Amino acid sequence: MRRCAVVPMLFAAALVVAPALVAPVSAQEAVNRVVWMRSMDEIFNAQDLSVIDELYADDLVMVQENGMGAVAGTAGYHQYVQAFLTGVPDIHIEVEEVIAEGDWAAIRYVANGTQTGELMGIPATGRVARVVGISVARFRDGQFVENTSHLDKMALLQKLGVMPPPEFSEEGWGIPATSAGAGDPETSKQVAARNTDEVWNEGRPELIDEIFADDFVWHSNDGPPMNREGWRQFVGAYMNAFPDVHFTTKTVIAEGDLVLHDWRATGTQTGALPGIPATGRTLNIGGASIYRVHDGRMVEGWSLFDRVGMYQQLGLIPGGETAIEASSWGILKRHFGLGR
Repeated sequence: MRRCAVVPMLFAAALVVAPALVAPVSAQEAVNRVVWMRSMDEIFNAQDLSVIDELYADDLVMVQENGMGAVAGTAGYHQYVQAFLTGVPDIHIEVEEVIAEGDWAAIRYVANGTQTGELMGIPATGRVARVVGISVARFRDGQFVENTSHLDKMALLQKLGVMPPPEFSEEGWGIPATSAGAGDPETSKQVAARNTDEVWNEGRPELIDEIFADDFVWHSNDGPPMNREGWRQFVGAYMNAFPDVHFTTKTVIAEGDLVLHDWRATGTQTGALPGIPATGRTLNIGGASIYRVHDGRMVEGWSLFDRVGMYQQLGLIPGGETAIEASSWGILKRHFGLGR
């Protein structure tokens, strides 16, 4: 096994980063933040794939919660990155948030680029795509050992013309909320847990006003930003469609006023969603949410879930749980009447 060279190199940088953070972090957490930034800046933006062997462990396990397959080891990650660089040579990733706690750290980002090469079996389209993502990672000795990726695959397919464009034109994560503060990680965890356990799993939307601030803003890959009333309607619509909905939180990371939940949701669609009649089918999808907590209530949230997987499992589009490949992207285009 390789010896890790990244920790000595990054320790000085970590000490520079740490004082700028809202809340104190350990040297380990600061290093993990720097490793995340280096991964995006050097591997994707600067296209220096030699950095992979420095920042990623030999036993890396990467899960993509969007049906795009798993990645194992540094060799697998080399192939994963190269596939994106081949399809989108001018790819650029903007990291908008980093949250670190202990061995874990997560990022919220926006990826931009032009598809001039084959990507996921889709021939070059020449189209520009701007999609959002959240990634959650566990580190060991300054290297990635686990990575769960939530990339908005639905938006990517829409931007590439494989699926119909969205009804809303918002790109990126939208305008942030005005309320902000230093926050307390433990309070943030407690408030976020109440949303999952009480509002969703216990089916108590009447608690929304207690948990969410008056000026709450929600950013999602499923529509434009919404206020607290819009969020109330969103929750009600999904509870009506999936009365037995249940969220299982896999990973929690909190820093300052921010807390991340990496989750899975299950449920049976016995009610209608807008434009989607009841199917009676069972859903099991992954997603990630980041919440900002101020004065004991949520003031802002960002969420991303596997919309392609959801529509496939509900029988609304072709495919199953596998990635959309060359054979099925054409099926999708014909399914939606988007050309030959």
